[in-house]
Amino acid sequence: MLTARFELATYTITYIVPGGYDTSTFPASYTMESDPITLPVGLVLEGGIFNGWLLNGVRVTEIPKGTCGDLALTADITPFAYQLILESTYGDLAEKEHTVYFGLPYTLPAPSVAGKVFLGWFENVSESAVAYTDGNGNSLTPYHKTTSRVLYARFAAQQCTVTYDTDGGDAIPAATVDWGSAFDGSALPTKEGAIFGGWYSANLSTKYTNATIIHGDITVKARWITATPISTADEFKAIASNPSGSYYLVNDINLGGAVWSPIGTFSGFLDGNGYTVKNFSVSTATPSTAFGFFSNNTGTIQNLVLEDFTFNVTAAQEKDTNLGVMVGYNTGKMYHCVLKSGSVQIVYTREMTGDVRVGGLVGRNDGTLSSCKSFVNITSVQKGDYTGSGGM
Repeated sequence: MLTARFELATYTITYIVPGGYDTSTFPASYTMESDPITLPVGLVLEGGIFNGWLLNGVRVTEIPKGTCGDLALTADITPFAYQLILESTYGDLAEKEHTVYFGLPYTLPAPSVAGKVFLGWFENVSESAVAYTDGNGNSLTPYHKTTSRVLYARFAAQQCTVTYDTDGGDAIPAATVDWGSAFDGSALPTKEGAIFGGWYSANLSTKYTNATIIHGDITVKARWITATPISTADEFKAIASNPSGSYYLVNDINLGGAVWSPIGTFSGFLDGNGYTVKNFSVSTATPSTAFGFFSNNTGTIQNLVLEDFTFNVTAAQEKDTNLGVMVGYNTGKMYHCVLKSGSVQIVYTREMTGDVRVGGLVGRNDGTLSSCKSFVNITSVQKGDYTGSGGM
């Protein structure tokens, strides 16, 4: 004969009390045959007034004999109210004081500020500060403090995406920048048979420059200028016959030691594509008000390298002069231009009454000169109070 044996099941009692109240001395378990269990009363809570226990939303005072199953008892309290005072560097808050209740979730306003992303309300403004809410103002945990307090808004810069449409040129990856930052136009694409003419809006009606402020995601489109390819010294010299044209180099140009006749004013586009014009000399005893490989530049010269040259000026005149190897006087735009090697010697044999400005790359710049370099030494002997020399 087999005899069945049974053991009484033991059930747990869980007490849910806001604020981490110590319930370790409360009855923690029972069986169906346990005597009625009277639930604890008179709890003194920091965050509110204790009213009794709730089981599935119903007020109970004891666990009757014969009850079965694990139980979760929730303390019914009337929570105390506290004030949260909000401080924000940005944005206007309609109400700075908000009432919250102990043990309950809460929602605070989320300031909306142009160019900023609201991160939430924090105990202070430091990077390591404890967060009380998320970026929507919703509390991360119920309020378990027993005092009122000040909370501080924290923000991050809104991120904007700049997408480059090179319109058939070599690809340029998109850039992520802060809202309110200036557009960086230093990315220069290349395209065979054309010169890059700048970044524009999608319909090419608006030009983007370093003065353009970004206030959201944008797509900029490359403007291309049809240009004449240059592959020989004669083709390069022919620029002088049409200095308002558009040109690009397809290889290095060796001028064969020629004495270069400066182009008076260049007003077109010249893209060196990183190639070098080399082996030439420029000299004069009677410089004009601007003197250089290009005496004046009102157009755009970019990605051009000059190498293995001599630049000599020996003069006795007194008039104002701007002397630079690549450009004497720049009022246009020059990007990524380089003087790689060569000698520069300027000698004025009498005392000057006019201004003489001497530079390696540019004598005087009243235009744009960006990401350009000069690696040449300048020897300059000048007399008078109105002279100046510089490396660039």
